[in-house]
Amino acid sequence: GNQGRSDASAIARINFNNPADPLDDTTEILVDLSPSNTGSSEFISLLRGMDTLPNGNIIISDLNSQSIWEIQLDGNGDFAGLNRILDLEADGRAPGSVIYNPFTNKINYVEFTDGDPTNMEIVEINLDGTGANVLASGLTSVGSLVAIPAPASAALLGLGGLAAARRRR
Repeated sequence: GNQGRSDASAIARINFNNPADPLDDTTEILVDLSPSNTGSSEFISLLRGMDTLPNGNIIISDLNSQSIWEIQLDGNGDFAGLNRILDLEADGRAPGSVIYNPFTNKINYVEFTDGDPTNMEIVEINLDGTGANVLASGLTSVGSLVAIPAPASAALLGLGGLAAARRRR
């Protein structure tokens, strides 16, 4: 980790669709990911993916620290803390794209051998970083991930939506 980097990333928040001011599109830094701000010794500086968790917190994957992190937010949506969910450095691995999969309530991410981004796997872990399960391996090019329900799940979601619509009448 810390691939010789001494700078850090920042995540900004853009405020828009403010009913009181429709032209409001102000931008503010949500979190500066430098060690002086996060309290971590790591420079989080090469973000490769980001998503939100059901609790409102944010997950990010960082190539520099070779880790997946949870950015904890307070009730106002402001930075409250940082928690490393998964550290791949000891295994000589690094995370690429990362998503929260609402259909399995797990995190899915792209993992590759540090220094060889052509040997990729798609891995599933629990929200606390445990229970790694390789879903696909031997991949050479994975840019991003998206969770799509299986056909049986999609059918159930469709029936649920229809039943809910009938109950509202």
